[in-house]
Amino acid sequence: MTDETPSIDRNEPIAQDRSGGFSPALLIILLIAGLGLLAAGAMLAANDTPNTPARDGAAVRPLRDWQADDFTLTSLTGEQVSLSDYAGRPVFLNFWAEWCEPCRREFPAFAAFMAEQPANGPIILAVNQGDSAETAQAFLDEMGISGVTVLLDSDLELANDYPARNLPATYVIDPDGFVRFAKYGEVTVEELYTYLDELEPASRG
Repeated sequence: MTDETPSIDRNEPIAQDRSGGFSPALLIILLIAGLGLLAAGAMLAANDTPNTPARDGAAVRPLRDWQADDFTLTSLTGEQVSLSDYAGRPVFLNFWAEWCEPCRREFPAFAAFMAEQPANGPIILAVNQGDSAETAQAFLDEMGISGVTVLLDSDLELANDYPARNLPATYVIDPDGFVRFAKYGEVTVEELYTYLDELEPASRG
């Protein structure tokens, strides 16, 4: 009988047993733990952190349940519009820009939503970030959008009061002026109505 020495593929990783170090079971446990840490990190990145500033120099505030400061901005029609003009009404404060593709997708939802609201009902204030009045108006004309109040935040001063990094971002302000919810990313008509339904219990809480 001849002795045959088994060949070893040196490109194949070898899990050592108890006599040499790591066992296969221990390697599996370490792998699962590593995947868990990666998943946790991804969730944190997706949800942002409660005190993330919007940009360098921006105010640090929690994501919700804080009093929104009053502000005054110029609308595309040249009017001076303040948040306090809508006291007692739910306000959706949206930040957007012409170059933002999700912003482009959500504007028809804003127009459809506003077309269904009574005169003193909920309002969407769509605050443009850094575009000229001409660029913002051309965007609305191209999209065929009407009925949405568009304000100009040319120097991004208002955006620095809110803890969003990316566009679009929408803050749901209750009739008492408190920010109750924040949505980062595209908003649908269904979500707008869901937020309205949630405002009353959130205000009581």
